[in-house]
Amino acid sequence: MPLQLREAQLDDIHAMRGVYYSAFGDTIIGGHVFMKNIEASDRFWDASFKDELVDSSCQLLVVTNKNTPDSAEEIIAFAKWCLPGASIDDPPPVEAWPSHGELAVDFFGAMTKGHRKYMGDRPHWYLECIGTHKDWMGKGAASLLMRWGLERADADKLPCFLEATPKGKPIYERFGFKTLGEEVFEWPQGTTVEAYMERDAKTDTSSFDKTPTLPNPRKQHTEMVYNVHLRIPTSESACGSVDFTVVYTRGSCREVGCKYLECMVKGWACCRCDKGPNEGHICRQDTTPWRWDYTECKHRFCHGEMAKKDAKGKSPGNEVIRKGLHAITGGLIKGGGSARHW
Repeated sequence: MPLQLREAQLDDIHAMRGVYYSAFGDTIIGGHVFMKNIEASDRFWDASFKDELVDSSCQLLVVTNKNTPDSAEEIIAFAKWCLPGASIDDPPPVEAWPSHGELAVDFFGAMTKGHRKYMGDRPHWYLECIGTHKDWMGKGAASLLMRWGLERADADKLPCFLEATPKGKPIYERFGFKTLGEEVFEWPQGTTVEAYMERDAKTDTSSFDKTPTLPNPRKQHTEMVYNVHLRIPTSESACGSVDFTVVYTRGSCREVGCKYLECMVKGWACCRCDKGPNEGHICRQDTTPWRWDYTECKHRFCHGEMAKKDAKGKSPGNEVIRKGLHAITGGLIKGGGSARHW
C-alpha cells in the first residue's frame, strides 16, 4: 500500500523513538547523547515528543506503512517542522540530557547560534528534525515529510531553514536548499560537520496543488481550507483583514486510505502592522478582536465579534458571519473581492 502522511499522535511516541535510534544511532550525537539502550534516552524523547504534540509553534508528522489494508500500521519516519514565528531557544542545561551533556550543549548551542546568525528575526519555516528508519531509507518517506513543509512555505512566500550533515546535504540540495555556512565540531568521540542551509520560497505556488506525493486537495478533499487573505467589509472599527491557514481537514473525503487531518494552523496578523496573535486589541487599526475556535469536525469558524454592523447599522449575526466564512475559506470564492489566494 502507498505510504501515508499524517499528524503524530500520543500513541506514536514509542515508534518515533525507535525511528530516531535507527536513523541517527551511527552519528556522534545519536550514538553518545541518545544511546538506544539507556532508560534516560527513552524518558528524554517521551517528554520531548509529548511537549511538542501540544506545542502550537511546531508540527510533528509521521509517515506510516501498511502491508495490507488489514495489517497494523507501521511508523517508518517522522519530522518536526517549526512554524514561522517560533522562538529559537537555547538548548537545555548539561544535566537535562540523557548522556554526555557537555557534548549535547556544545553541539546544539552552536546550532542555535548559527540559526540565529543566518535567519535572525526573519519569519521562516524550520525543519528541526527529520528521520527515516534504516529499512525504509530511499523509499519516499522523507520526501513526503519535506514536501509538507515546503509547500506551506511556498504558500506563505517564506524561506525554509535546516541544518544538514554531509550525508544529507545533497538530498536537501535537490529540494532547492543552498548552503549558507558550515560548522566543524572536533570532539574526542570524532569530528562532524554541519551545514546551515536555506531554501527560498518558490514564486509559483501552484505546486501546492500539483505535488504528486499528496492528493489534490481541490478534487479529493472537499473540506479544504486555503491560505487566504480575508477582508470583511462589515467591520466597523477594525482594519478588516485577517491572515490564516488551515489545511487538510478530515471533512467529507471518502477516498480509501485517506488519513489527512488538519495539519497546520497559523494565527491571524493585522494587515497594517503585522502584529498578532489572535488575542485582544493589539493595534490602533484593530479595535475589534478577531477570535477563532474549532468545532468537533475541526473546521475553523468565527467564534466572537468579527463585524459589529453592516452599512445600514444592522448586526449581521454570528450565523451569517459563519456562513460567509465557510463559503470563502472553503474555496468557493477563488480570488478577487473577498478573498485572495497566495
